Amino acid sequence: MQENLGGLFVAIGLIGLWFTSFGLTLMMPLDQVSPIWIGAAVWGRTFLHTGLFITAHDAIHASSFPQQHQWLKVWIGRIAVGLYAFLPYDQCCGNHWQHHAAPGQVGDPDFHNGVDVHVVQWYRKFIGEYLSGRQLLIFGGLSLGIGLILHFWFQVAWLNLVVFWGLPLILSSWQLFYFGTYLPHRQSPLPRPATNNLAIFPARPVNKFQQTSWLIYSFLSCYHFGTFHPQHHQAPHIPWYRLPLVRTEPERVARTTNTVNQ
Repeated sequence: MQENLGGLFVAIGLIGLWFTSFGLTLMMPLDQVSPIWIGAAVWGRTFLHTGLFITAHDAIHASSFPQQHQWLKVWIGRIAVGLYAFLPYDQCCGNHWQHHAAPGQVGDPDFHNGVDVHVVQWYRKFIGEYLSGRQLLIFGGLSLGIGLILHFWFQVAWLNLVVFWGLPLILSSWQLFYFGTYLPHRQSPLPRPATNNLAIFPARPVNKFQQTSWLIYSFLSCYHFGTFHPQHHQAPHIPWYRLPLVRTEPERVARTTNTVNQ
């Protein structure tokens, strides 16, 4: 219960940080700010935007929500993917469960189709699974409407909207695809979660400094879902911030594999 409440606070915190950064950067006077700070702000917005999708992902697995309040997962999931790109939560759920049913194989909507195997072609196919023609029209219409409101009612510059809203979305989609899908799945199918043999993923034999650096990279690249992707498929109920434990403390995590809340 305490862990699930902690996960709920993490989800709410990420959404809150996204809103805060959105408001602050939209009012940033770009002509008075160093390009270095602008670049840092774009990176931060990209990272938090990716966090929205990760939050929705954990909602799909119910990994961050108390059992007696599972309705929260649906609402937070809808809010997260809505803020991300006005995506339909139910479609995201369906796609993701198909991905877990056949990871890196035929029938996986996140995998290439055997033809679009190049990274750019695969990315295009990946995006197409979530943004159909109809969904693109919805996305474009809502984005334009919100942009007009922010520009004319709140005097937000169009450039700020492009730099701190549009650009982070594009970069985030690439981050999710490249680190969270392409790198883990480009070679061979991942193991199914039914094996429950978490100990087959040994801890990396590195010193403390190297391990700390590795964990920082893992977190910043894709909230641990790139470097610990096989572990996620072995224990899909584990929230993103606990994935490193699957490698470093497999026996402890293995004891919880029968408590998956789908």
